[in-house]
Amino acid sequence: GDLKGAFRLALFVFVVQMALWILRGHFVLSLATFGGFVLSMSTSLFWGVIVALVYLALEPFVRRRWPHSIISWSRLLLGHWRDPLVGRDVLLGLVLGSFWIIVFQIFIGYLIHLGDVPHLGSVEYLLGARRSFGAWLYVIPTSAVQGTLLFFFLIFLLRLLLRNQ
Repeated sequence: GDLKGAFRLALFVFVVQMALWILRGHFVLSLATFGGFVLSMSTSLFWGVIVALVYLALEPFVRRRWPHSIISWSRLLLGHWRDPLVGRDVLLGLVLGSFWIIVFQIFIGYLIHLGDVPHLGSVEYLLGARRSFGAWLYVIPTSAVQGTLLFFFLIFLLRLLLRNQ
């Protein structure tokens, strides 16, 4: 397996989880703050190890059966940010994400037209820069990294079961 890539991914998840604790927490000099720090450290370490283990479990199978699908991912984990394939896939992801948001907002507009209550979203974006950045950062470990690994696993499993390229 790609130990270096798994370590970098785990370190990224760990740092993002700790940054979430710093950005979303309220701090008072007390023993409870230290307890919160220990709890946040253990949670961050747990999620980092889980993501690394899932990556180490999936990567050899994907590299053996579908190697061209993880070329830009491997280059990104190696630190090649300016690679053309990485840029292509990032731009494609941004376009597809924007398209998905537009479709979702049209659906919400349709539901509001039918009489549904408007969904205003999170109010954390209105509570200051630190809380707003924390709310934005919350999406990275929960949706971006873990969701991407789960989705990639499901696609790989379907390709394996259906025996279709």
